[in-house]
Amino acid sequence: MEALPAAVPPLAEFVTLADREAVSVLEQDVVAAMRRLAADLGRAEQFSTQSETRSGAINDSVLSMREATATASANSAALVTASRQVSESAEEIGCSMSLARERLDAAAIRAGEATGMMTGLAMATAEIRGIVDSIAEIARQTNLLALNASIEAARAGEAGRGFGIVAQEVKVLSVEVREAVDHIRNRVDRLTQAAHGSAAIVTDALQMVRDVNPVIAAIGHASQEQVAATAELSRNAGETARFVETVAERVAEIARIALSAATESESASARRATARGASLAGGLLRRFIPTLRHSSFADRRRHDRFPAEHPVELRLGTRHFGSRTIDIGRGGALIARPGQDEFVPGLTGSLAIADLPPMPCRLAAISDLGLHMAFEQQVFEQTRLLDELLERTETGYRPLIERTHAFAAAVEALFSEALVRARLSEGDLFDADYIAIPETDPQQYRNRALPVLE
Repeated sequence: MEALPAAVPPLAEFVTLADREAVSVLEQDVVAAMRRLAADLGRAEQFSTQSETRSGAINDSVLSMREATATASANSAALVTASRQVSESAEEIGCSMSLARERLDAAAIRAGEATGMMTGLAMATAEIRGIVDSIAEIARQTNLLALNASIEAARAGEAGRGFGIVAQEVKVLSVEVREAVDHIRNRVDRLTQAAHGSAAIVTDALQMVRDVNPVIAAIGHASQEQVAATAELSRNAGETARFVETVAERVAEIARIALSAATESESASARRATARGASLAGGLLRRFIPTLRHSSFADRRRHDRFPAEHPVELRLGTRHFGSRTIDIGRGGALIARPGQDEFVPGLTGSLAIADLPPMPCRLAAISDLGLHMAFEQQVFEQTRLLDELLERTETGYRPLIERTHAFAAAVEALFSEALVRARLSEGDLFDADYIAIPETDPQQYRNRALPVLE
């Protein structure tokens, strides 16, 4: 690289106030954009974390639903089995009722036949009684004839003696016939009464059968309806079981997906990526401002700054509050931001540092570091007191500054030698991909140029 001619003035002398204001506006826009990006990445990380939590909750709910569907499937299968058993029992009851009705119909027919037979038996006994009555009448007439014959034989004397004996025998026989007829009549009367009683009993039984028959028919009809209802129930139970089985399959599939979503590393990777992006954005924001302000055309600090902590009283617009300095220089100071109050760059006011009198100031910028205050035109007394404070501060830091300059020169020499010897390229020298070194406090970083210094 060729050196610039000595007559060329420094670049900073060509930088106008408008250029500095443009750089300040650019800085504010970039800082605001980076903060919005970091906030969006933070929200994305939060949403990713919530998504992981909700995925876990969904997985737990799906597991519970899977257990419930398994129970429902078992209950549906049991319902199908029970409904089939009820249907089979109803069919058996219907068959039994039909058989009972057929038996009752046959019994009614047999009862009717028995009633007819009893009626015929009663008629037959009535005829037998008529015959017996006729025999009794004949026996009575025979007895009268035997009596008359005995009387006539007695009148005939010895000649009618044999005839009288016959007449006596006939009389005895007629008496026996009459007694037998009376006995038969009694038997026939009892048989007639029994026939009439049996006919009445059979008639009552027939009536009972006729009365029971509609009940059996109603039971049979109800049994048929029950068979149809249980068949429909069995069909519905089967459809329900198939539906529950389908639901169980879908739930199992959902469970697999939910488990995959809960266990796979996609959401975790997304969360880590957003966290990494937020960290990188924060790191870029932290590096952007120092890098920008350390360039000759954008450095708004025309004077050195020294780290120093002094109590301050700051008035900005209508606000008045106390704070402390973080660093201080001839052109301004960095003030610790009080709380989360919002400030607008461009506000003017006064700043009293330690025992110094208040000095007019302007809020040049706001960053995570604090409030960047620029000193306005000061009177001689204020300038003298500030210069004395800075001189005392610089005197205290002078040994450290000299060691720092020496160290920076040594590092510059090492990097220059590495570039000359081709041990390091310009790309590696200006590598901005900083990698955190673990177990360092405060946190240290490395890049591709760091090994040259080891």
